Amino acid sequence: MKTLNIFFRIAICIVACFITFSQTKAQTCPDDIAPTNVLWQTDCRNYQMVWPNGNTCETWICICYRTIQPGNKKQIYIAGIGFVENCAGQNHTALEVQEIFERASELVLKNDDFIGPCPPCGTGTPPQVIDVLVKPCAEELTDSNGNKSMLPCPGLGYCKRTYSRCCDPISGVPILTLISAESTGTCNPNNTHCKSICN
Repeated sequence: MKTLNIFFRIAICIVACFITFSQTKAQTCPDDIAPTNVLWQTDCRNYQMVWPNGNTCETWICICYRTIQPGNKKQIYIAGIGFVENCAGQNHTALEVQEIFERASELVLKNDDFIGPCPPCGTGTPPQVIDVLVKPCAEELTDSNGNKSMLPCPGLGYCKRTYSRCCDPISGVPILTLISAESTGTCNPNNTHCKSICN
């Protein structure tokens, strides 16, 4: 029993270190997205996310989020994604990195905590419009504790995907529709570790 208790405490410590140390790096919000005078809030959550290898893995996603005027428009910035290598794989291609950030965005958009209650579709209540922003590039990193993460690479510009969001009035399931996608930046070709997120 004592051995089991010690094993349990070590396992909790490993998970806590994975979450705490890696997420600290992903709590930096952008200061150059207009309007620059509206502050961001930050949060990190664990999700069950399907990765390009087909596995559903425990994944943390850190975001910055805020409401801007006019019209109470929501903005979300994906600040980092953390994963377990033996579940999610590693050395992802640029196309896979783009897919990972898109899937992370859609998971976050289904969370009412950040963007408020989901308006019912087709009832005359307009859907929410949300901008999801990311840096043009991201890098897969392993910290000194062996924690895996994907963090934005420094640089100018952003990719923005704008979604509308409403919920099925019967099931309550969020329905996301991509309205537009645009990019104001590119990867620095000198940084070969960074892979493009923009499509």
